[in-house]
Amino acid sequence: MKLQPNPFEKIKAGSKTIEIRLNDEKRQLVKVGDRIVFSLMTDPTQRIEVGVVDLYKHSSFSELFDAHPASDFGATDKADLMGIRKYYSEEDEQKYGALGIRIKYIHERGEIPKIIKDVGFDFNWEEEKVWALDIPVEEIDISELTWHFDIPFLWERGVYDLKPQDVIDNPNAHKKEYERTMKADLVHPIDIMQNKGRWLILDGLHRLMKASTLGMQKVKVRKVPRERIPDIEK
Repeated sequence: MKLQPNPFEKIKAGSKTIEIRLNDEKRQLVKVGDRIVFSLMTDPTQRIEVGVVDLYKHSSFSELFDAHPASDFGATDKADLMGIRKYYSEEDEQKYGALGIRIKYIHERGEIPKIIKDVGFDFNWEEEKVWALDIPVEEIDISELTWHFDIPFLWERGVYDLKPQDVIDNPNAHKKEYERTMKADLVHPIDIMQNKGRWLILDGLHRLMKASTLGMQKVKVRKVPRERIPDIEK
C-alpha cells in the first residue's frame, strides 16, 4: 500500500492509528494479526511495517468517522476527514461500505531489491484508480504473464522475498499466501500494462496464480495504455 508523506510520517510517530479502505472483502483480504507494508509515495524505497490490531466495518465513511476521534485517522477534525475519503467514489462507498483498519507501527523496512527495480514500473499508482478505468476485457494466453512467477513480488518475512512459484509449488510452506491465492476472485480481470517490452501486472497477481494453479490456459485481462498513467498515479 502506498501513502502520501503526511500519513506515512504520522503512522511512524504513532499519531495515526486507523487506515481506511472500502470494505470490498473480495479484494481487501485483511484480518486481525496480519502485517501490512506501506511505502512512501514520493520515495518507494522508504517502507514501514504495521500490524493489524482490529477491523471496523461500517456502511459509510461518515459512520466510521463518527465512531472514532478524528485524531485516530491522523486528521484534525471531521471536515479534514471528509477530504481523506475523496479517493473513493460515492457509488463504491454505497456498494461496499467502509473499512477501518486499526494499525500499530512495528518498524521500518529495507530498500526495494534491485530485481524489482529492474522489472517494475517507474511510477506509483492507486489500485482504486486502476479499477475505475473504463477499459474492455479481453483474453490472453497465460504464458504471457507467468514470467511474474520467477520474480519475488510477494512479501513473507521481508520486502519482496517470496516468488509466486514457490507458493504454487509448496503451498504448505506458504499457507498465508496460498490461502490468499485460492480466495482470489477470477471474475475480476487482471489489469496489465506494457513495460520494458512485456506485460506487467498493475493489479491481480494472486488471480494469475490461482488461474495457473487451476490449469487455465487463458486469463481475462484489461490492457491499460501507458497514456493512462496520469489517470492512475498517486
